[in-house]
Amino acid sequence: MKGMESRYWLALLSIAGIGPQYLRKLVCHFGSPRAVFEASLGEIHDALIISASVAQRIRNFKDWSQMDRQADQMREDGVELVCWLDDSYPPMLRHIYGFPPVLFTKGRLFNHNRAVAVVGSRSASRYGSFITERLCRDLARYGIVIVSGMARGIDTSAHRGSLAAGGMTVAVLGSGIDVIYPPENKALSLEISGHGAVVSEFLPGTPPKAQNFPLRNRIISGMALGVIVVEATEKSGSLITARMALEQGREVFAVPGGIDAPGSRGTNKLIREGAQLVTSADDIIETLEVQFEGTADSSDSTHFENAVTPLPIPLNDGERELIRHIGSDPVDVDELVVLTGFEASHCLSALLSLELKGQVQQLPGKRFVRKE
Repeated sequence: MKGMESRYWLALLSIAGIGPQYLRKLVCHFGSPRAVFEASLGEIHDALIISASVAQRIRNFKDWSQMDRQADQMREDGVELVCWLDDSYPPMLRHIYGFPPVLFTKGRLFNHNRAVAVVGSRSASRYGSFITERLCRDLARYGIVIVSGMARGIDTSAHRGSLAAGGMTVAVLGSGIDVIYPPENKALSLEISGHGAVVSEFLPGTPPKAQNFPLRNRIISGMALGVIVVEATEKSGSLITARMALEQGREVFAVPGGIDAPGSRGTNKLIREGAQLVTSADDIIETLEVQFEGTADSSDSTHFENAVTPLPIPLNDGERELIRHIGSDPVDVDELVVLTGFEASHCLSALLSLELKGQVQQLPGKRFVRKE
């Protein structure tokens, strides 16, 4: 969206008392955000959309220099403003109640429906992180976009799993797009924006307040055909996202966990209440494949073919060299160090990456075999 238009969107978003629904109604009634500000006070009153006090705020708005500075900063940062009328707006999101009329995006949004959301505990166990990465890696190989919230724990693992397969992933923030939270995920946010998009409905500069995250969660579930919950306590916010997904008519999936693990009580409860149990990406594909087919279009046929034919996993030079020496017979780390000439730390790091990418399996005694 061009800077001149952006200033009017930014101005509308900054006026107290104009929420998503009022903003949409105003723009639809007057034809554009600019036309809202060009309307007379009487015309705004006659529209019967907002209160007299909010109408007066629109007419009294004068902080255009600040809006222009903000629009300039967005352009400098590579941030785009996408409204619900734009072709690049995620199509599934338009169909939820209270959908955000404007998204701030960095990267490239998807314009098809083949997306799955993944949510779960911020205090993920090693099991939860591993399963999430593997599941999202496998889904990404089928051309499925992974949507999550870039929080600590399961969210981070979901994005990393998709990126490991060279897939597309979208991070929805509970803060302004220029306020990365948690801060340790700044590098991850840059990687995501290069292979998908970082998204927020909040104005730039908005801090990560607690009340923002339930709003953020409706976007995560609203962008996708289904939501996968991995590790959640009985009072987890991820269960709220699952309930939102049901209200939006989305599928809900859950990864089972140990019956005595507190972090799995929420997911196990979801399964008891009817959520679909997930053990592999195939469980997701089998459930959603009909909807994938129903949303294919000629402009995106190559991407759709990936939804039924998995893509090869991309490996870096070190991983390719290492896997050359791993076959069906178990080989231990010390032998691999000798065969490759790698440092032990480098070798272990590459082995972990290959394991997460589903290329090798670790056996007792730090021995490895190649997976078929």
